[in-house]
Amino acid sequence: MQTLYYHKDFSVSDKSNYELFESYRDFFANSHHVKILTNHTGFVEEKYQEELEGDTDFQRGKLVEPTACRFLHLTKFPTSQINTVVPNHNGVLVIAWISIFQMTQEVFEQIFRDYQGHVLIDDTFETHTVRSLVFRDWLQYLGYDVSNISCWTNGPNYDHSQDYDNQYIRHNWLHLCEYGRYLSNNSNRIKDIEDIDALKSYKNKKYKALYLNGHSTSQREYLLGLFAENNALDDVLYSFRDPINVYSQSWRDATKLNRDDYIPKKLPDDEENSRTVRDRFKQDKWWIESFYNINVETNVNWKDHNLRLITEKWMKSILYYTPSFNIGDYHGLETYQKSLGFENYAGYLVKSYDHIQDWKLRCKTLVENFKDTPIPTEIDWQFLMGIAEHNYHHLHEKYIPNLVKTFEDLLEKVVDKSS
Repeated sequence: MQTLYYHKDFSVSDKSNYELFESYRDFFANSHHVKILTNHTGFVEEKYQEELEGDTDFQRGKLVEPTACRFLHLTKFPTSQINTVVPNHNGVLVIAWISIFQMTQEVFEQIFRDYQGHVLIDDTFETHTVRSLVFRDWLQYLGYDVSNISCWTNGPNYDHSQDYDNQYIRHNWLHLCEYGRYLSNNSNRIKDIEDIDALKSYKNKKYKALYLNGHSTSQREYLLGLFAENNALDDVLYSFRDPINVYSQSWRDATKLNRDDYIPKKLPDDEENSRTVRDRFKQDKWWIESFYNINVETNVNWKDHNLRLITEKWMKSILYYTPSFNIGDYHGLETYQKSLGFENYAGYLVKSYDHIQDWKLRCKTLVENFKDTPIPTEIDWQFLMGIAEHNYHHLHEKYIPNLVKTFEDLLEKVVDKSS
């Protein structure tokens, strides 16, 4: 059985490698993968992002712990932290995406030219549907042998097909990251509701829906503007933290109402400081007092016509027994949820928006669907809680174990292919 080796803040330099980063960015701009994506989506990404990932005081010049380590303990593979550039024995060396441009040229050579084992590029938390493909092409262009290098990223194809020829493995790895962290003692994790009976109790409900927004994105601003414009925020417990003015035009596209009257909005006892902690933070009473949840998924730039993306925000509605409306850059999220074995409450919640490809029309229809979905009767609520119970147990007992098995099978197949 292969051992998975990883680094944890292993220092290789006192600075980031901007020369390496700029070389990749120049190659990215002319990649045929980017051109293919542009033809499918109409989205043009002329150059890879300006910012260098990991260029912070605590990550600069370091090989950081891969996000996959959050779930590797769930698998059958032994893992080993190393304090050398490459392990003494061949196995699978897991490299975090944000570590790539922290390497000196010497370290880069040791890993991508000299190491005889398999190199797994871990991009399992973020979603960029082309950068890993471009990375392998770039390495090949520079003269490296890429036969023993695979790239793993979050964001599956809608049919879960895999690109073995390019050793490019996409799936819901983010769900494993979040579930692994959920089982840990990490303070920045999704935590269970302490009183499940209170959560499921009809008499505790006060609001039609819970609608949590973090920092601004164009999608969040546009959709909230539509809710405000259509008087759909009555009986909705909502927040909107960290407004970013560059996205205010999306609000104005949705409504002429004064943005300052709606954004920012903080719920009592919310997390005050860290944005990343707030993404997973909750007060039990928010969920206990709400019938439904409105979940807005955002993948701002890197759109792929085959991609389906539901994140930790979707997972919270499963863990918290809360029927949810799910909308994002990609249509069919509700249908995709059903393909994973979860019920999406479509027999009671109105969800005709899910099949609409146009983003703005999909948002407008969601607002209409939400208004058309009544607050359930107590009898209806018991029916919905039966679905919630199914989804909760399916997540723990089938979906996550099956996803772990999928990871194990894919890794063995990829490593065998490269041997």
